[in-house]
Amino acid sequence: MDRKERRLGTLLKVIAYIGSYYLWEFLWGIAFVVILILQYRSNFGDEWGAFIQDEGRRTKLINTIVSRIEVLEWHDLAAAVTWLLLLFLFFRVRRQPVPERMGLKKCAPMFLLAGALVGIGGKMLNDGIYVLFPQLIGEKAAGSAAAGSFMDLYLADPGTGLNAVLRILAIGIMVPIVEEILFRGICFTHLKRIWPVPASVAVISAMFGLVHIRYPMNYMLLMAFWSIFLCLLAHRAGSVLPSIFAHMLYNLISVIRSIRDISFQRGTGIVILICGVLFLIGGGLLLMRLRPSVQTKKSKRAYLLLLIPIVLIAVILLPVIRAYREKPEALLQFGQDKDKSTVVYSKEDLDRIVGVELREREWEVAGIACTRYWNNRNTPTIYDDLRFHIFDKEKDAKKALKNLKEHAFYEITDEGDNYVRGWLDGVMDADVEEYYYLHGNLLVETTVTCVDESAREIDDPSPTVFGGGEEASQLIRLITYSF
Repeated sequence: MDRKERRLGTLLKVIAYIGSYYLWEFLWGIAFVVILILQYRSNFGDEWGAFIQDEGRRTKLINTIVSRIEVLEWHDLAAAVTWLLLLFLFFRVRRQPVPERMGLKKCAPMFLLAGALVGIGGKMLNDGIYVLFPQLIGEKAAGSAAAGSFMDLYLADPGTGLNAVLRILAIGIMVPIVEEILFRGICFTHLKRIWPVPASVAVISAMFGLVHIRYPMNYMLLMAFWSIFLCLLAHRAGSVLPSIFAHMLYNLISVIRSIRDISFQRGTGIVILICGVLFLIGGGLLLMRLRPSVQTKKSKRAYLLLLIPIVLIAVILLPVIRAYREKPEALLQFGQDKDKSTVVYSKEDLDRIVGVELREREWEVAGIACTRYWNNRNTPTIYDDLRFHIFDKEKDAKKALKNLKEHAFYEITDEGDNYVRGWLDGVMDADVEEYYYLHGNLLVETTVTCVDESAREIDDPSPTVFGGGEEASQLIRLITYSF
């Protein structure tokens, strides 16, 4: 067998290893979808047939199941644990040394420090880029990290304490262990035996980016870029322990941010980005100074790959530095949008704008506590058909709107960043089309259309129907302009 055939065979073996894990994870996801469908079917009983025939409700059910699968991470945890067990048995049956085959070897403690710098720096670089340039990474990859707001978890299952632990175990601990053993412990080691080290790093990093295909392209490229550091950690240390540590720190920070619902103001994005760059450079320099645990032929060429991150970092930072060289005080205001600054309403503000003293009641919108205000119509105003919900914090109002979009409607007819319009069923024996508009900590609600259970449109529902929500939008703009 010539060298070219050996390289091709090694590459196919690497693809088979990676494919086996993600196929296993996919099968566990399918299994949990089936379990959830059976659970919902038992809850509906005889009404299941009629429910599943309704397209709107069927779509909502599918979305709910998908959100539960994505958020609760049961299948990730089950797939990771069982795949490691199968891998252990596979090596034992073949009488191969398990720790060595997985890359789990001892290494100097300083390599763990380099791993910490790479893990924290990679996460800060990711967050800094997202805060400053969200269009580059995409909303789904934001935050929180891994995949979505932790509020989804609250709505999917009230046992949030257990779910938080499961999320930490799955995404924060088990997934980094499995992915580093798979990519850097097994596949990278296989490739290095036949391929040059730089080529091995490039192939593994490209594959690591591709497995994040459910995220936007720019996030995949960022993961491939970060994988260069992880590969060099594993290569220099002769062990995957430093790269596991780096990957764990990255994922744990993401999970904790989502659990605690921590977000950054855009003005701090430049600080986060610079700190991430410094951490990565520090980790790379420390890695190059440490004495390698394992030497491979021509391994020094691999460290030329560090020039790629340095060049990319320079491309990112130089325009920013050039733009703010003469205005250092503007760094902390970078990226701030004055039109989207925090707005805080109070009852006094609403009374002043509406022109009468509004009635109030403690209320909840999509599970988020607020205070509801409305006019009792003793003194008619143009705002009588609006219901106002004031939340303690702006982020609570945003959560309420997000929860409404994802869980309250069986059909959404229109939506945007700060509004949603759609149909609710079972509201006082009628289907109701509601319109919600968000501004600061204020969420305004009105009824667009009301249809009774015999499916005939009511000519004069209470409150008065607005023309498709446009009239309501005009009134709400008057409120926001007055404020």
